[in-house]
Amino acid sequence: MNRLKYDVYGISDVGIKKEINEDSFVYKVADVNDNTAALFAVADGVGGLSEGDRASQTCIKRINLWWESELSRYAAGNTDIDTDSLKEAIIDSNERVLKMSYDRGIRSGTTLTMLALLNKTAVIAHVGDSRCYRLRKNILWHFNKLTTDHSCEKTKFVDGVTTVKNVLTDCVGFRQEFRLDMMTFDISDGDYYMLCSDGIYKTQSDSVIEDRIRHGKGDLKKICEDLVTGAKKNNETDNISVIVAAVSSYNEA
Repeated sequence: MNRLKYDVYGISDVGIKKEINEDSFVYKVADVNDNTAALFAVADGVGGLSEGDRASQTCIKRINLWWESELSRYAAGNTDIDTDSLKEAIIDSNERVLKMSYDRGIRSGTTLTMLALLNKTAVIAHVGDSRCYRLRKNILWHFNKLTTDHSCEKTKFVDGVTTVKNVLTDCVGFRQEFRLDMMTFDISDGDYYMLCSDGIYKTQSDSVIEDRIRHGKGDLKKICEDLVTGAKKNNETDNISVIVAAVSSYNEA
C-alpha cells in the first residue's frame, strides 16, 4: 500500500536584538495504527503587549493537549481530523491567555498558525500574521501563501518622514472575540510546507524563500538554517521561527 510520510525540521531563534524569545513552536509526527499524523504550529507573542512568551507558550501547550486527544481518537479507529475540537481548543487558548493576563494585571496576546496532517488530509488553523506556505510541483513549481495576515497598514508622518507599519487586527488572548481562519485540503507527494513567524518574511521576499526551499535538496535542517541566517543578515530585529515539512510517499510492505 502506498502511504505518505512527513519529514520535518524547525528552528526558533531569539534574533540579533531581543533578549527574550517570545515565539513558541511545536512539530511532531506519529504513526498510530494505519495512520500517519503530524502537528506543526508557530505562535508569536505580540509585540507592544506584555509577556508575549507566556502567551505563546500557553497557546502551544493547549494545542499539544488537543494533539494528544487526537492521537487517542486515531488509536480508537477514527480516521478524520476533529476540526470542531480544534476550534474549541483555540477558543480555550484565548480564554487561558485572557485569564493569565487578568491574573497578572497585563494585556497580552499571541499569533497562532498551525497545520494538522492525517494521511492525505491537512487542516490549517490561523490567527494573526504568522504564516503557512506551500511549495508544490505539478508541471511547474507553485509557491503559495495559504494563510491571510490579520493585519492592516498604518501610516505615520513624523518630522516629514512617512513610515508604513503593519498592525495586527486579531490575535489569541487580547479580547473575547477574534477571527479564526480554518481550511481543509488534500496534500500530495512532493509537497513542502513552511510555517513561520513574521521574523522570517519581513526582510525576505517570497521568491527568496521559495528559492531556499527549492534548492535545499530536501535538507530541511539546512533550509531552516539558511532562512534564519538570511533574516539575520538582513538585520531583522524580531524573533525568528520556522518549520519546514516535506511530504513523500513509500510502499508499505
